[in-house]
Amino acid sequence: MVLPIVLAAIVALGLLASLALFDAVLEWRVAGLADDQVVARAAAVEGVDAVADPPDLTGLCVRPPLAWEELVGTTSAGGRFRVRWQHLGDGLVRAEVEGTGRIGARSRVIALVRPDSSERVSGLYRCPSAVRLVPAAPQWLETHPE
Repeated sequence: MVLPIVLAAIVALGLLASLALFDAVLEWRVAGLADDQVVARAAAVEGVDAVADPPDLTGLCVRPPLAWEELVGTTSAGGRFRVRWQHLGDGLVRAEVEGTGRIGARSRVIALVRPDSSERVSGLYRCPSAVRLVPAAPQWLETHPE
């Protein structure tokens, strides 16, 4: 008579222990994903720092809108960032920054910038003496809606 009660208690305790372990593993995964999202956001912020200095600024000014210029880098936290510049015309440049975490989290930012100096020659826009890109408007930086 005691043996079935002891077995039922052991089964009940085993079930409770497995549920507690499942809950702990689930919380651990959620915390890991949140940590990876922080790494992705930090990578995006580091990418925003690189927006002002594209690899070929004078070439970007005369590039057609469908031709992107790209820069890829890694962060000290283990994330990666990618900055893509697209000249929209008349000196307006759209920069997309994508920060990626270690296990796949993403954070994206869109920036509207323009060269610090430019000129028009025979109706064509160019910026041979430009050094960096500066914000195009007060609301120049916006997080990507995703």
